Amino acid sequence: MMCFGLKDRKRVKTNYCVIVLLDDTQLVHELHPSSSGQDLLDVVIKHLNLLETSYFGLKYYPSGSASRHQYNGMAGGQQQQSPYALGAPSGQSSNQNQQPVWLDMERSAIKQLRDISPMTVHFGVKYYATDPCKLAEEITRYQFFLQCKQDILSGRLAVSFELAIELFGLAIQSELGDYDPSRHLENYASEFQFVPHQTLELEQRAALYHRQLVGQVPATAELNFLEKVKWLDLYGCQLHLIQYDDGDPGSADLYALGLNPSGVLVLRNRLKVAQYLWSRIVKTKCQGRCFLMDVIDAADSMEQQRQLNNGGLLTTANQIKRPP
Repeated sequence: MMCFGLKDRKRVKTNYCVIVLLDDTQLVHELHPSSSGQDLLDVVIKHLNLLETSYFGLKYYPSGSASRHQYNGMAGGQQQQSPYALGAPSGQSSNQNQQPVWLDMERSAIKQLRDISPMTVHFGVKYYATDPCKLAEEITRYQFFLQCKQDILSGRLAVSFELAIELFGLAIQSELGDYDPSRHLENYASEFQFVPHQTLELEQRAALYHRQLVGQVPATAELNFLEKVKWLDLYGCQLHLIQYDDGDPGSADLYALGLNPSGVLVLRNRLKVAQYLWSRIVKTKCQGRCFLMDVIDAADSMEQQRQLNNGGLLTTANQIKRPP
C-alpha cells in the first residue's frame, strides 16, 4: 500500500558540544550548522557574566593528543632544576601535535570539531594581561587565578619549592577560607592536587602557611596569588621546541622559544638565556620554518636579527637605521 501526501523528511542529526570551564564544571550546548566559534564562546561569556571578554578563548585537543593537564613544552629525560621545574612528568612525549588548537571565532564550530568525539572544547585565557591584578572585574581575576593554577598543575608554569608553598597556601585559602581545626583535619591539604609530583612535605608546609592567612577573603587570596605569579618568566608563556646547532653533534641541550606578555623568551634546558621586550622588537617575519625578529639593542645603536629555526638557531648582528 502506498501513502500519498506525506513528505519525505530527512533525519537531522543533532550535535552537542561539551564546554569545560576552568573550574572543571561542564556546559553542554547544542550546535547548529551555522554556529560559529564566537557563538560557542558567547555561551560561556553569558554563563559567567564576563565583561572583559577579549582575554579568553576556546581550545580543543586534536584526536590522540594530550589532555589539558599535560604539558609537552620541554619533556623528556632532562634533569629538572626543582621538583616543579619547567617540563612535563618524566617519560611524556614531546610531540608537537599535542599542542592545543584555539577555536577560530569566525569559522563554523562543527567543521572545526568534526574529527573529535565527543565534541569537547576548553575555555581558558588566550591572552594574558601583563598585570592581572589591575583587571577591573573580580570574576575576570578569578578566571586568571584558575588558569594560573591549571598552568602550574600541568607543568607549564614552573615554580620553585618555596614559592609553591605560598601559592598552594593561598589556593587553599581561596577554596576553604580560614583554617578551622574542627573542620580541617590532619593532612587536609592532600585533598588538593596543586603541582606535578606533589610531595607530603609540600602539603604539610602549605597547610602551615594556610594557617597564617586567617582573615583573607577568597578574592584577596586570589589577588595575592596573582601578584606572585605575574613576575614569573613563564607566566602566560606558550613554549615551542626549537633546535640549536652549536657545532657539537653530541649536545643534548634543549632549546625553546616562547611568547609572554612582556616579550619573547629563549630558554636552554629550562633556563632563560635571552629575553626581547615587545618595545624593542621592530619587525617579525615568518620565512618557511624560520621565525625572524629585528630587535633594537639597549643602546639603540645596533639591531640584532635572530633567526629561530626549527632546524637551527642562528644569530647575526647588522647595523641598520632605527625606524621613524
